[in-house]
Amino acid sequence: MSSENIFWRWAVALWSSSELESQLLELQEGHGLVVLELLFAAWLGDQGVKIAEPDRLALQTACDGWVKGVVIPLREQRKQWADDPETQWCRGAIKALELQAEKKLSERLVAVAQEQGLLRELQADLDGINENRVNEDGVDKNRVDKNSVDEATLHNITCILDAVSPPINESAAITLAQLVASVAHTNEKIN
Repeated sequence: MSSENIFWRWAVALWSSSELESQLLELQEGHGLVVLELLFAAWLGDQGVKIAEPDRLALQTACDGWVKGVVIPLREQRKQWADDPETQWCRGAIKALELQAEKKLSERLVAVAQEQGLLRELQADLDGINENRVNEDGVDKNRVDKNSVDEATLHNITCILDAVSPPINESAAITLAQLVASVAHTNEKIN
């Protein structure tokens, strides 16, 4: 499975949390957050990868034109047609296009992360290079410990939230990072 598919499945699974969805949509509407960008940064954190400012800028650049030129116009049209009975027949098609545009954005984010060198270890695992991953106790030797993952996730979410306007306070970033980690952990147990 490719990095794009792994990230996309992870993001869709997190989106199934109504509490997380509600918080992310609130940040999207009130602060201009690109939800998929934040989820991607959180996913990188879940892989034990911390982003630096150049990485955040590269991810933001990958998002900006696509989100402003494709995703937002589709979203706005879908919202405009929400209460119009004459357009209900094609609202579902617009929603499907919006979802495909988001999926394409996820591919763009993965491509940028690969260019930035953020996915080397993950890609090596996907390619089967790290075959001897499990120790004699059955523990994945390459899996980053939970504290490092939580720290990377909080760091990455904070990096993304520091760039939105108006700014988000640190306690909101911590709360969001804890929610993302909790939902991701719950989904990991289910899958």
